[in-house]
Amino acid sequence: MIKSQVDNLHAPEPTTTLDSRVQQGDAQLINELPPILEDDQQAIPAITVQAPLRAQKITRKDFPQSLELNQHIAHIHPLHEENASAQALYVLEIPSLPEISQHLALLIHASDLQNWQQRPIYLAEQINAQGCFIKYLALLGAENPVQAIHLMNGFTEQSQHHIAAIKEISWENLAENFTDFEALFYSYTQKAALIWTSESYTPFIPAQLFQTQKFIQFEESPADFKTPLLLLKDRQKIRVIHGQKRLRLSGTESAYPYFLLERHHGVSWQLIQNIITQLQSPIDCYQLYEAIQKHISD
Repeated sequence: MIKSQVDNLHAPEPTTTLDSRVQQGDAQLINELPPILEDDQQAIPAITVQAPLRAQKITRKDFPQSLELNQHIAHIHPLHEENASAQALYVLEIPSLPEISQHLALLIHASDLQNWQQRPIYLAEQINAQGCFIKYLALLGAENPVQAIHLMNGFTEQSQHHIAAIKEISWENLAENFTDFEALFYSYTQKAALIWTSESYTPFIPAQLFQTQKFIQFEESPADFKTPLLLLKDRQKIRVIHGQKRLRLSGTESAYPYFLLERHHGVSWQLIQNIITQLQSPIDCYQLYEAIQKHISD
């Protein structure tokens, strides 16, 4: 299943219209992966949310102790964060699938538990203060994008984490894939509509989806945790063009920020080699990426 999904990694991404309270002008939604042949698109503007939340305290006896997520039973637990009860925000835990906590945290806004499946799921990339990927964060039951943005950013701030981007996805498109990291990545990339990003957003790709060995050797500029990898999808494999120093920063990250180029868009190893020889050493990732894009668009 994963192999066939790699073929569609660069498939067009669905978009959604933001709630009128979220829109600021006619902002275009950006694609999941940086475009190669398309014209530059506007980034989504930063959103300052002042959303009224239901200030009602829900007691444990007011709703079930668990709910069904596909064929799994999820237990509902209160959060210890300040104001979590007033916001009706709870954490979901699936005892039969403890391993999913490595790649996904589940929250539910429990003001209307009976109808959560009729509402979109909000799925986010969660990062730490350095900009490293932690895991996905899914919010069920939110009433609208404004509330989802407010709740998800508020939740991560309690642990000094941040949200890189938030997308909207239906439960039907998520139900079969949330238990597997790679399948969840493809659902997030291909089936979810982007509604909000942080400034200078770069998407993340699971480490197991690309080969870490650098194909063309050249001197790279220094990297930090926000430096993206530059990758090339070559037939059925995704290989590193630029990112050796970025990968050396930590061997424990589950996903990395990335730009993706594709061979069927006219990007060959010979083209990359020719462009590298024209750039001054050491070569910066953004510099190389922009040079390749410029060559393709000319």
